[in-house]
Amino acid sequence: MTVTTVTATTAVPEEDKGLRRARPFLKRLRPSRVAVNVVLGAIALFWLVPTLSMMIISFRPAGLFETSGWWKVFSAPSQLTLQNYKELFTGGSSTALGGGVPSGLAPGSVLDALRTSL
Repeated sequence: MTVTTVTATTAVPEEDKGLRRARPFLKRLRPSRVAVNVVLGAIALFWLVPTLSMMIISFRPAGLFETSGWWKVFSAPSQLTLQNYKELFTGGSSTALGGGVPSGLAPGSVLDALRTSL
């Protein structure tokens, strides 16, 4: 006696295939997860604002630092200049790098940076 098995295949419409592929994504996209991602994005933005402001301030002349906020550079980008860096590296002021070991490269600060990065 021989046993034969017959398998029936049903045609799945293309729309159902697309929905099946989308289900795992939709399952992951719960409202609570969206809220968490929005909160984390806001935290990241608030974390980066001070870094961005220090970078912009470093490219503005010293006189503008005392008179207007760093965000004014978006309305007047001509405020940005490399003069501060030129003075820093060429010795245009008493705080130039040519006057000795820069404080950022002192052995203690290098060791401290290595220790905190571990």
